[in-house]
Amino acid sequence: MRWLKLGAAALLVALIGGCGQQPRSRVYGTVRYQGKPLGGGTIVFVASDNRTYPVQIQADGSYQIDSLPRGHVQVAIQQGPPRTSPRPQLAAKGEDSSGMSAAKFDDAGPKGRRKQKTATPGGTIPPQYANSERSGLSFDLISAEQEHSIDLK
Repeated sequence: MRWLKLGAAALLVALIGGCGQQPRSRVYGTVRYQGKPLGGGTIVFVASDNRTYPVQIQADGSYQIDSLPRGHVQVAIQQGPPRTSPRPQLAAKGEDSSGMSAAKFDDAGPKGRRKQKTATPGGTIPPQYANSERSGLSFDLISAEQEHSIDLK
C-alpha cells in the first residue's frame, strides 16, 4: 500500500512539473491575396489550447512562428486601418511657425483633416478573414516544422 501511495505521488509530481505539456512546432509560410503577397497585417492563430498567437506579416507576405501548439489550428488575417502621416509639432510662441501653417492646412481640409490614401501591398482583404471562426481558414499542425501558406480570394 505504501508503494502505491508513493507511485501516485510521483505521478502527480511529474504531471504538475510539466511533463504533460503539448508539443510545439515552428510554422512558416506566405500570405497572398488575389495572387499577390499581402504586405503587412497580422496573422492570428487560435491553437488547440484555445489561446491566440498573433504574428506580424512581413512586407513580402511571409510570416513565421517558432512555438505553436500542435493540433487543429484556426486562422484569422487582420489588417489595421490605414494610417495618415503624423502632424508636425507646433512651434512655441515666438519660434519658427512652420508647423503652425501645416496644422492650419490640415484643419482647412474636409471635416478638419486631410485624408491620405495608403494602400496595403496586396490590397485590402474582405472582413470575414479577420475572424477565425468565420474565415474558413484552418489546418492541422502535426510536424515539428511545417509550412502553411495561405492564398486568400
